[in-house]
Parts: sequence; C-alpha cells; structure tokens
Amino acid sequence: MLGPVYVDGKVAVTPRLQAEAALLLTPGAVVSHETALSLWTANDRADDVVHVTVQRDTFLDLAPSCDLTKLVAAGDSLVRRTDVEPHHLVEAGAAAIGVRGVRLAREAAGLVRGGVDSPMESLLRLLIVFGGLPEPQIGYVITDTAGGWLVRVFTAYDLLNIPHTVVARIAEDLHIRHHPLAA
Repeated sequence: MLGPVYVDGKVAVTPRLQAEAALLLTPGAVVSHETALSLWTANDRADDVVHVTVQRDTFLDLAPSCDLTKLVAAGDSLVRRTDVEPHHLVEAGAAAIGVRGVRLAREAAGLVRGGVDSPMESLLRLLIVFGGLPEPQIGYVITDTAGGWLVRVFTAYDLLNIPHTVVARIAEDLHIRHHPLAA
C-alpha cells in the first residue's frame, strides 16, 4: 500500500488507511493538507487519529495550494462535517502572520458558510456572489401551508418578500404535480 506497509488486497484503501500507513513509516509525523481535509470530512472521521492537524490549521495549510473557490469549498466542508464554525476560520486567518497564502485564507474564511452540503453548492454560491447578485440563503426549507416539510433547496432567495404561504402553495402544487403518488 505504501512503501513497506501492506494490507490484504480485500481491504479498501481509504484516506484514513493511507494516513495510518504514512504515520507508521514516520513516527512523530502529522497528517496535514489534503489528507487531513479528507479525514476531517469523510465518514471515516479523524477524531481518533492523534497525529492530524486541527481543522483551522488544515484550512490554513491548504491556502497556498488552492484557489479561492476550492478553499471556500474546503472551509464549507470543514464547517459542515466538524465542530468548527466559520468565525473560527476567520479568527485563524486573522491570527496567522507571515504564513504562505494567509491573504487568500482570510478572504476565503470570510466566504465560508454553514449548511453547505457539497463543493458544487459552494461553487454555485460563489458564482452568484461574484456575479454581483446578493448572497442567497443556504439550505432554504419550503414547507406546505400546514408547516410540513416539502423540500430543502441548497440556495434560494426570498424574492420580493412574497408571503411564505404563497410560496408554500406554489411549492406544494409543484411537488404534487411532479410526485403524484406522494399526494
């Protein structure tokens, strides 16, 4: 799998397994950068891997090798999958002095949001904002007229302050039209 570290051919090679192999080869080493991001944001979490950079440092470590959109997506992912909040990344960027990529990290941290489900959602939000439009709401939930959950959309605008009941009726009608068995 990695140098002299081997696993059975039936074992799935995951980022976690690769990191553990690397740590076996280099005692005292720390998992960082993209591998740390993979561990923090995977289902196979890094919580019990002792030698992995903390989320804030992982974010800062990625800055020199990412563009703005990739770094924001990484930050969104860290916020979604761990206990780090966007303001923690802003604070980490503000505290970092003389670190390569710190200006980019500061800019990206200011654009990180909670509730983003995927890198493509991050990219869409950034395209909207960089295109000069107002930032949309993230994870907007549309309910029916009784308040029951209908759908969660990843970005939305509360256009023209239309009363929620009108939006709900439109959404409910569309849901019934497109999913007649659910009605």
